[in-house]
Amino acid sequence: MKAAIIGLGSQYGLGEKHAALCNVRPEIEHIALCDINRAAAEAVAAKLAKPVTIHTSVEELFAKEHIDAVSILTPDHLHRAHAEAAFAAKAHVLLTKPIAPKLPDARAIVQGAAMAKVRLMIAHERRYSGIYPRAKELIAGGRLGDIAYIGITELYQHVREKFAKAPWYASKESGRTMVTGSGVHQVDLLRWLCGRPVRTVTAAGNRVGEIPFHHNKTVVALFRFDGVETIGELVFSYEGMPGMERGGLIAIGSKGMISLGRFRDRGTGHEESLTSGAGMDSHQACVHAFLDALRDGSPMPVSGEEGFASVAAAAAVDCSCETGLPVIPELLES
Repeated sequence: MKAAIIGLGSQYGLGEKHAALCNVRPEIEHIALCDINRAAAEAVAAKLAKPVTIHTSVEELFAKEHIDAVSILTPDHLHRAHAEAAFAAKAHVLLTKPIAPKLPDARAIVQGAAMAKVRLMIAHERRYSGIYPRAKELIAGGRLGDIAYIGITELYQHVREKFAKAPWYASKESGRTMVTGSGVHQVDLLRWLCGRPVRTVTAAGNRVGEIPFHHNKTVVALFRFDGVETIGELVFSYEGMPGMERGGLIAIGSKGMISLGRFRDRGTGHEESLTSGAGMDSHQACVHAFLDALRDGSPMPVSGEEGFASVAAAAAVDCSCETGLPVIPELLES
């Protein structure tokens, strides 16, 4: 199998993480790296043992090589163009979140993968991170009983540095808001933990604070879900401060509760820490999951449809902030 990675310049080193994982997977024989900054690709290539080729454009990559599977790690607003180029080349795609910041683009990506008959996974890596995998097991396994409330708070701490290193994050032209960009992580986690479609979203936001941004910087959103009484709540703010607590997960159920990284059983009083030891990097766990699904012919752990639903719910948050009314998230088939 020949794998490709498009986008090596992330400040989080995502390209290097994906490349390192491909370097140890036995089914991958060759790795193609693609970035407009050739030096960034060369720096990653120097750390790999497998054969590597380097390209400086997506067009060149797919014109010169047959790629079986590709990680697309480029800025959000470029996802559609890069995904469609991969689909045209019949390459399976692992696409970093969000699937796209605008719903028409997100919808086109899902439909494009289906038309090309290729596999698509959205890299919602937080599902593999920290306490969340165990929290999902406890909730899905009924250990919390009927869920009254699931809330996640995320107070982003290094936004100034992020915007300075990658100005596109803060650009209005990218179509990105705090919720559809950064916050889609938490929207996806809430949907995944609840395990039900979002019925309505009601939200409020403001732009209070000194960090320059074209949209709301603090948002509180309430979610209701199909078929259950669960109340979901998300709190986001770009005005978080380094060194302060970022927030976390609280889940309240009829049989137990999760708070501050711990689960407690109401009946027995048993407590469990959900914080695991040093495990695999969550971004690399996404790559493993993607390649395992390709190898085994199993469903993608986070399908394009799932990625669309998370962005649609995030867009509903922004819409409710503007109207002050409950909003029903758009469906893929709309």
